[in-house]
Amino acid sequence: MKVAKKRSFSFTRINKLPVKDSQYDISVPGEPGLFLRIYPSGQKSFRYGYRLTGQTRLHWLTLGRYPVVDLDDAKLKAIEYRKLLATGVDPKQWLVDQQQSKQQEVNWTDLVDLYIERYARPNKKSWKLDKRVLAKFTQWKKRQAQSISKTDISDAIWSLSKGKSYRNRVYQIVRKVFSWATSEGRIPNNPCLGLPNKPGGVEVPRERVLDEHEIKAVWTALGEDSSYTDAVSMLKLVLVTLCRPGEIRFMRVQDLDLDNRLWTIPGEFTKTSQPHTVHLSYLEAVAKVSQRQKLSEIYGGGRQLLWR
Repeated sequence: MKVAKKRSFSFTRINKLPVKDSQYDISVPGEPGLFLRIYPSGQKSFRYGYRLTGQTRLHWLTLGRYPVVDLDDAKLKAIEYRKLLATGVDPKQWLVDQQQSKQQEVNWTDLVDLYIERYARPNKKSWKLDKRVLAKFTQWKKRQAQSISKTDISDAIWSLSKGKSYRNRVYQIVRKVFSWATSEGRIPNNPCLGLPNKPGGVEVPRERVLDEHEIKAVWTALGEDSSYTDAVSMLKLVLVTLCRPGEIRFMRVQDLDLDNRLWTIPGEFTKTSQPHTVHLSYLEAVAKVSQRQKLSEIYGGGRQLLWR
């Protein structure tokens, strides 16, 4: 490929380099082997070209896209590669060895910390659950992450004392850790590949529901106990709204519109991350919610949660 004639090189010149119909390289003066490639799209990328002793073949290493990798960064990398060549080391093979060494140095504890900090905390509402679950795998605490095998994972999941559903939920979290680590290049292979989706056992779907008579019995029993008025109101709201108990428990004063008997659950508290509007049709519960709202406004001092 034809190389452009050497001229003074600067950041200003880089930004003024013309875009052509085909890609071309321009050498960086005073830096043997260092080139800037300009693509028809206008993108620019630094490259390093070299030949090994006794070979005529030209090898290329991409240093990075400009301006993410700027001229100074590219020069430092070129100097590093020239030093390696002077000692008989192939820069490309050296990079491969460095990557493998980096992967081998990651133990399970460090990997979990990275997963929580860089993936789970920013992306999952349940990141605290992930952290608690992953802390249970103390048998892997000092092991290199890439040494953990399919058998290790299967045995660890089956060692959990709880039922099939719990074991499978835990496995989903473990599998996500290894999937993330593989995508980040921290381990070469995902040991969960090839394992069944539910290694903790096939779950039997729940079919048991309360019939009409049982619902009436529960409702009547709740009405007979006045010792736990908030708990009774919350349980009745669960029955009439079909909302999750946790959603009822953490109702907030600012999310209620009692004039229209509406409760809007913010997306940050729903499983789908979408706001959900609930109609509060049960009159006694609405009255109780209204009472609690007034108490919260009068005595709460900025309190957000409705229930005690």
